[in-house]
Amino acid sequence: MLYKINDPNFIKLVEKEIPLDRLEQRLRPKLGLEDSDAEYKAHDNYRDFSGEGFLGKDESLLEVIHSDWQILSKYKTTHAEIANALEKVVAGDYALHPDYEFRDDGMASLGTQGCPWYCGVNGQNTGVITKKNLTDDEEQEAIFIQLPLLLGKNSKEDYKEIIKIKQDIKKRLKSGPTIYAPITDLLPHLIRDHYFFEGKDVPYRADPEFLIKALNLGLSRFETPIFTIYDEATQTTQSQLTSDETEEIVLEELILENPSEFLEDTKKEKKLSKDSNELTEAEMNAARTWGAKIKFGFKKLFRK
Repeated sequence: MLYKINDPNFIKLVEKEIPLDRLEQRLRPKLGLEDSDAEYKAHDNYRDFSGEGFLGKDESLLEVIHSDWQILSKYKTTHAEIANALEKVVAGDYALHPDYEFRDDGMASLGTQGCPWYCGVNGQNTGVITKKNLTDDEEQEAIFIQLPLLLGKNSKEDYKEIIKIKQDIKKRLKSGPTIYAPITDLLPHLIRDHYFFEGKDVPYRADPEFLIKALNLGLSRFETPIFTIYDEATQTTQSQLTSDETEEIVLEELILENPSEFLEDTKKEKKLSKDSNELTEAEMNAARTWGAKIKFGFKKLFRK
């Protein structure tokens, strides 16, 4: 269910009994121990602050979570589905989309990070999901984001260099395409229980649209032609279905997976009365019958 951003139920869902202003302070970047101590002395017993932060210094937690939720709604998937898939990825028991890969080689962590909602859940870096065939610069960026302080020295000059590189990364993240998503043990919990993929202004954000495509979830499964036929003359594989036909197949998949959700969408499209609680039995049977023909006809013949 997608709430309105000012819905009290949505705000309550995000806060989890922690006042929103206090929660946002916990999530913002902390420059060092003095900054953390100041927060602690001021009003909070939470001490596990993040140097980079979970949320940008000027970002609204409600706006970030709400806009990300809209993306999940667009792709017809859920926070729980994404979180469950990520846990399987880390365990080595999940097949990503063929254009993506999970890399856990050479990963390092400076310690565990606790949940800012004080749930008692902790995590550390486990790897990164990246697009395949990155450029050399993109490779360095994807690796650097996982190794923020390991330059051999920790002098002020080294730290300034780290800050400059991270500022360059943040600029590219705002203007260029998403090429990776850092994965931690904590991330599935943040997504499943707090609907949070981290802020858009922090380098450790796991962009939900990127994850959905990498994990091949929801409607992203149908963004590329899935029904193809091999053309002997040109020795190429071509799409057998039109975009309209593909959309109909997507609809059929959703009917079979969640008839009640299909029912609600259809009621809106048909402008049915609020008192009308169901489609006719004939309409549902027709949808399922047509869907079965697609499933066992086109898929059997043309799926590569």
